[in-house]
Amino acid sequence: MPLRQYRRSRTLARAPARPIAPARKTAIGVFAIVAAGHLAVTLLGGVLTAPDTRTYNTWADALIAGGFSPSSYSTAYDIGMQVSYAGFVTLVAVLKLVFQQDWINALVALNIVASAATATMVADLVFAATFSRLGRLTALVFYVASFDIANWVRFGLKESTFLFLSFAVVYLALRPAVGGGVRRPWLWRTGALAALVLALGWRQSAPTLLVVPAALAAAPWLTGPGWLPRRRRRLFAAAIVLLAAGAIAGEAAVLNDPAAWPSALPGGDYVAWLAERYHIGLIIEIRKSIPKFEPGTDAYIGLTLRKLGAFFAFTAPSFSAVHDAAGAIYYVPLYGLAAIGLWGLPRSRLQDTQGAALVAWTAAAYVAAVALFHAMTLLDFDWRYRLPIVPPLIVLASFGVVTRQETMRAETSSAPASRKGAPGMWSRR
Repeated sequence: MPLRQYRRSRTLARAPARPIAPARKTAIGVFAIVAAGHLAVTLLGGVLTAPDTRTYNTWADALIAGGFSPSSYSTAYDIGMQVSYAGFVTLVAVLKLVFQQDWINALVALNIVASAATATMVADLVFAATFSRLGRLTALVFYVASFDIANWVRFGLKESTFLFLSFAVVYLALRPAVGGGVRRPWLWRTGALAALVLALGWRQSAPTLLVVPAALAAAPWLTGPGWLPRRRRRLFAAAIVLLAAGAIAGEAAVLNDPAAWPSALPGGDYVAWLAERYHIGLIIEIRKSIPKFEPGTDAYIGLTLRKLGAFFAFTAPSFSAVHDAAGAIYYVPLYGLAAIGLWGLPRSRLQDTQGAALVAWTAAAYVAAVALFHAMTLLDFDWRYRLPIVPPLIVLASFGVVTRQETMRAETSSAPASRKGAPGMWSRR
């Protein structure tokens, strides 16, 4: 062997290349697939802005002019430093300082990274909870196929970054409880808390994320096989339904007489603003209202329930036939499989899998909390406020595929011998 080749072989033998763990390879693959898809959509459709983009730009300029002082920011525009926007406006201000006129392009690039990271978390959580490659593949397919996720990535808005933060709370809080756990679980849950704090400065619906720590606290009493956890789950679900009904009825009573709102309490202006929309029977902002609507407490309760149904709608009179068909092709299987996953979980092996039930009930609780929040407040005309529930629905739909696969296997294994091709009376021995 030549000396140079010998030295090279000895060097490789002493310092072999460190292989990438299969889980890490999969995560990199999921991230790359989603990022490439989002980049292609952005390059084909272009970077877009919306009226809210100009609003964030104005607020960020005020924040920069005031030296990032919340007091000067609120004084300059007399709108108050809303906590629910402070984090994202600060991000926009930093991007404007660093990238100048190209800050929107930088924000869209960050959107692509954030969405691809969200997909990676979704796929990993599904696999850790189910140990099913089919479940993980289902999650990836639903995520890549989501027009809503891919569409909002190319806008200079906060949707994609909030999508990342909101699901990061779910993922980092639940991941230590599934798949045999992780190293240093306290570090993961600290990350979940940090993501929750950041999310509170990103969007008004962020308080709905408080269902995640609530689910963790209730998990020991609600998960697991046997009649006792099952009875507790039923009582807990009934209590949640009663609580939601009380909240809807209470809001209707307040909006029927907004002048009675105590002046000492904050939020009077928002109550009056929301009461105006309820007074005209507005279901979806700009898009749809009830004709000849008669205001009243009972009517407002009915209006909230109609808004709750509209939150999950995927068709609209103003949509084209192609748009309606595309929405049905995506959301009918997503909703259906998510329902199958939630309904079939107690009857499958996932019920006994560590943390799978916790993931499912937390995902369902978060979907319900976000839907109820927007039904009681504002449904935007483009349904972008629905975006945060898509990853939890994908998790539940992946569970639905896994439980359905288990059911089919069980039916096959318990089929009569004649169905399995056993010799019959006319077969040759």
